[in-house]
Amino acid sequence: MRTAITFPAAESATGRFSESYVVGKKPPKTICPASGTPVIFPDGRMIACVGPLIPLKQNHPLLMGNVFHSPISEILDQAEVNPVLHALRIWGPAYLIKKCREAGLGQYLPPAYLQDIVCDGCHRLMSEPNLSRFLTALAADPAFLREVAWHASITFRNRT
Repeated sequence: MRTAITFPAAESATGRFSESYVVGKKPPKTICPASGTPVIFPDGRMIACVGPLIPLKQNHPLLMGNVFHSPISEILDQAEVNPVLHALRIWGPAYLIKKCREAGLGQYLPPAYLQDIVCDGCHRLMSEPNLSRFLTALAADPAFLREVAWHASITFRNRT
């Protein structure tokens, strides 16, 4: 078991942040170090997040499956080919936010982000239904799949 510290997602959802956070116009460029640590809920849902996505009830690209409906090995195998999850591991949410902006979804993106807090960018993406739907569709885009696979092979080869 690993312990992780995340930010209060409720603040991100309201757009009101305590004075202890630095807010800026650009999303954090850091990668998600917790995306390799799934959480399994008592109802069987499994997500690739240890913090701010936990309270989300709607479907999103980091909802991996349900251990009561599929074997955990199958869910983990599917996670290994989830391009949105790999994009967070390689580039962080800033890259996915850029993809949303390029797709004309800028009106659904927030005007400001918590600086140096990767969880904020990810929560913004997965909690906004239009962005979440776009990322789900993006995960099936052949060009995006090739791009993620190519960068993942280089990134993960260099980490070993």
